[in-house]
Amino acid sequence: MTLAPHGFLAIESPAPAVHLVRISGGLDPATANRVLRLVDARGCLVAAGECPTRHVLLDLSRVTALAPGTVAVLDRARQVADTHGLTVDLVGTSKHTVALSGRDRHVLLRFRTFPSVGVALDELGRP
Repeated sequence: MTLAPHGFLAIESPAPAVHLVRISGGLDPATANRVLRLVDARGCLVAAGECPTRHVLLDLSRVTALAPGTVAVLDRARQVADTHGLTVDLVGTSKHTVALSGRDRHVLLRFRTFPSVGVALDELGRP
């Protein structure tokens, strides 16, 4: 079992209703928990009426490795977002699914996925 090194996060708001978190490097449990905290914080801002976010995109296209347990943390972020009326969608997961366990692949089915950020933004921008 190879553990993923720590990943890096870059945050953008490419559209008023979209909060984009780009993850690069290894997605380890610590990085996944940082993503969970970011999603929760964004949800609290939405609940307080401080921002118009409706969708959180997690861009995994630059992730080099997924450590065991990280998919479960991302699913927890999806659940937290849902309590605030947000969606969490994934970008660029196709290259990682082969290496995942069957359980983790099943968990990923709970997410809407997109091949690229551009495609996601086009889809989310539709009424």
